[in-house]
Amino acid sequence: MPRKVRLHEARDEYGQMLKLRVKPVTYKTAWCVVKNFVNVAGDIYASNLQPKHVEAWLGANSDSWKPATKQMYVARIGHFQRWLKSRGYIDPLTDIIEDFRHLKTSRGQQLFVPSSRFDELLDVAERQCARDRALVALGLYSLVRRSEMINIRWGDIEERISIYRTKTDDVDSLPISKYLEPELNRWRSHLCRLLQITAPDPRWPVICALQNKDPRAASDETYVPDRAFMNPGRRVWTALTTLGYTDKGLGTHTLRRSGAHAMLDELIEKGVGQDMALIIVKEMLGHADVSMTMTYLNWRAHRRKRDEIVANLGSDAVPSHDNKVVQLRAG
Repeated sequence: MPRKVRLHEARDEYGQMLKLRVKPVTYKTAWCVVKNFVNVAGDIYASNLQPKHVEAWLGANSDSWKPATKQMYVARIGHFQRWLKSRGYIDPLTDIIEDFRHLKTSRGQQLFVPSSRFDELLDVAERQCARDRALVALGLYSLVRRSEMINIRWGDIEERISIYRTKTDDVDSLPISKYLEPELNRWRSHLCRLLQITAPDPRWPVICALQNKDPRAASDETYVPDRAFMNPGRRVWTALTTLGYTDKGLGTHTLRRSGAHAMLDELIEKGVGQDMALIIVKEMLGHADVSMTMTYLNWRAHRRKRDEIVANLGSDAVPSHDNKVVQLRAG
């Protein structure tokens, strides 16, 4: 018979276990998910958990989470459930997520800006302010996430860019492409002229804050150079909507995805094999594996190649029409 323990007590115990065993970034995500679940389920006994509590939890957050996010969070509750079983807090045969393991997670075709419009996008961003052009360039040409972008300091940029991968709690060193180098130099020179200095402080964030926080304010050149701009997605949204894009979810991931598409296409055009090109883009994105990159880009080239090859199977092995071959009659 399961041991009697209130769900909030089990939650706190689970949180302490996680804090000792996983990285801080993983703990933060897991703790938020489980805390949210317990808040919806209520302070019942853990042994009374049922699928209806999961259903209510998903329903309560349906407007906030995309299908892929729901799937990931259900998996996190699955881990919590396994821990509850290991502690004897719920029946070993209980499975509260059984009906929710395979939620629809189709991503569809997510927006990316074609490389032919990159210059146009950079110019639109610059009309907002010079900082925004550098922001867009970083997203397009280094493929960094928002959390990585706001943590880049001037001292992190030399021949390469040193970035902190918040998702993996790791430090990476990225090459600076010929596209990105002039954009960074342009922004650095502009900031130095504006502040009347010879060089930015190495501790200053590259994407610094504006004194005016209104993202609609155009040509605002009042910077706070020692403070990071925490919400670059709002300025990206403004630039993209100016170009005529109206899709939901426009932001820094749109830049990252657009840059990844452009890099992959250019690598393949330059003769880099498709598999190696995907590996290179995967490393720039900081993904765990190539399949994640293919999903992120909605990449279907492998399927097209499959169809092309399979459709032509046997084309070189068609027998000649001679007396030794029995011909099929029409009809």
